[in-house]
Amino acid sequence: MRDIGISIVVLIGLFWTVRFPYVGVLLWTWVTLMVPHQLAFGFSRTFQINLLVAVVTLGSWLLNDKERKFPPLDTHCKLLILYFLWMTFNTFQAVEPDMSWRMWDRVWRVMLLGVLISTMATNKVRIHAVVMVDAMSL
Repeated sequence: MRDIGISIVVLIGLFWTVRFPYVGVLLWTWVTLMVPHQLAFGFSRTFQINLLVAVVTLGSWLLNDKERKFPPLDTHCKLLILYFLWMTFNTFQAVEPDMSWRMWDRVWRVMLLGVLISTMATNKVRIHAVVMVDAMSL
């Protein structure tokens, strides 16, 4: 029963994501932080809901002409890019490369979500929405 409920919520969210990409950011944040599909016992436990939400969100964002396409190039964004490059460089030098590349693969996705949030959170309502989704997910 949980599988059906989670799938319905995600499908409704994906429907709205196609029209409003920021809904996808909120849905992606919710799925990333709360991991609701891990609370189910059926097909949604093994299905990669996070990947589906990320692909639909990125596609909707790229095809939407009303959303900003580039992140603000302020100090925080520059430091995040520098930190990502530093992590990538250190992953090449890792003692255990297999484990390091698996962790790097997880981290770049989270950083992509962070950059997408900073790109699309352009007003007070959107920032509050992200904060509320974060608070309720945790």
